[in-house]
Amino acid sequence: MAFDPSKLTPIRIYYDNKTVTEYWRVPLYRPDATYTVHVDTNFTRVFDDSTLPNYIKSNMAMILACDNPNIIEDKDVTEFDILTMDTTRITWRNIGWRVSASWFCISVTGENIMQLRGTE
Repeated sequence: MAFDPSKLTPIRIYYDNKTVTEYWRVPLYRPDATYTVHVDTNFTRVFDDSTLPNYIKSNMAMILACDNPNIIEDKDVTEFDILTMDTTRITWRNIGWRVSASWFCISVTGENIMQLRGTE
């Protein structure tokens, strides 16, 4: 791995004035049947299929249903790769995308990130 995953932190990406919604890009690691969601620096939440929040399940279903020819090898993934959206992903900015076989970036609302952090 080309970076320290414990240092990953979500980033606020934009505020949609039409819907008054704040969106965050959140790193998610899924090497097997578990989902490690990086909700803040040195703070992760681990879920399985039965405990994964529905809004993440929905995003993951859409991401996994889409063929993405731009995924890279897990060993080559960097924080920049996870949190930066290339121009081929612009329509997915409110959903997320696959970065590699195990790494994803999911987009969640400000309310969702607070729920994940347990601060709502």
